[in-house]
Amino acid sequence: MKQTLFIKTESDIVVIPKLKDASRLQAWKHRRWVKRHLKTKVKESTPRNWDALCKFFTVQTLTEQDGNYKIEGLASLKEKRMSLVKEEIAALNPSALIADGLDEAILGYGQQFPKEPVLIYDYDKCVEVFMEQGMSYQDAIEWMEFNVVNAYYGEGTPIFMRRVEDD
Repeated sequence: MKQTLFIKTESDIVVIPKLKDASRLQAWKHRRWVKRHLKTKVKESTPRNWDALCKFFTVQTLTEQDGNYKIEGLASLKEKRMSLVKEEIAALNPSALIADGLDEAILGYGQQFPKEPVLIYDYDKCVEVFMEQGMSYQDAIEWMEFNVVNAYYGEGTPIFMRRVEDD
């Protein structure tokens, strides 16, 4: 069974991690195998660059077994980071609320003395998430204002932050 990790960028270039301790021939065969199945350009990335790319793109795995290919998504580093942030906030403040379906809008957590820490969400990113779920821009704003931002569930209610843009 052959298996490799890969990232596909917006420009349809596939990036794979550089094989450690591989000969030039092995690396070439590996690139050729990935390129043959995905039918696009393939580039190798050093471990340092690979880690940086994983923060912005979803890592997938390409598996071939008995001539059958299968592509599966893996958790990106951002998803892993969000999971750690949620674990941290749960440990610091068990009453902190986590908004369902808005993980990608989490900026981090913060607190105001003497209160416990709470999660901080990016308001605009939350609106984008609702729009991706099929709402219009106006409906997403209305939903955010009436059902999310103005909802108070006690001391653990998250903060929804609006970013100030430079002119």
